[in-house]
Amino acid sequence: MAGVRVAYAAVLLWPLPLPAALYGVLVWPFIWGLTEQMTYNGYLLARFQVLGRRTSLAIVWVAFAWSLQHAFMPLTFDSKFMAFRLFASVPNSVFQTLLYLRLRRLVPLTIAHALMDGASVLIGVFLPLVRA
Repeated sequence: MAGVRVAYAAVLLWPLPLPAALYGVLVWPFIWGLTEQMTYNGYLLARFQVLGRRTSLAIVWVAFAWSLQHAFMPLTFDSKFMAFRLFASVPNSVFQTLLYLRLRRLVPLTIAHALMDGASVLIGVFLPLVRA
């Protein structure tokens, strides 16, 4: 468990330079939110529905692929931390996929995703400043 705390601390406790922090809060979340929503819900979900002939199977495949991506961000080579990131992402991936199937609109999900990503970067930017 200590490895998980060390890897997580490395992400949050080292301050970013100002240009990187501004990019991370103002630009990156919108690019990444759009990219993930378009890739997983806008593209893969429909393909997996056709290939698997079942929506439930497509949801499982999309949620696994989406969660697997998060296991490698940030890349730490700590197996416990990577497993934590994989399994912690599954509920959110399933929820977003089910919500997309209900709404069939990517824009609201992209905005929500960008706000979540922006909040996580914002915490990483401001937490080191508060602790200093």
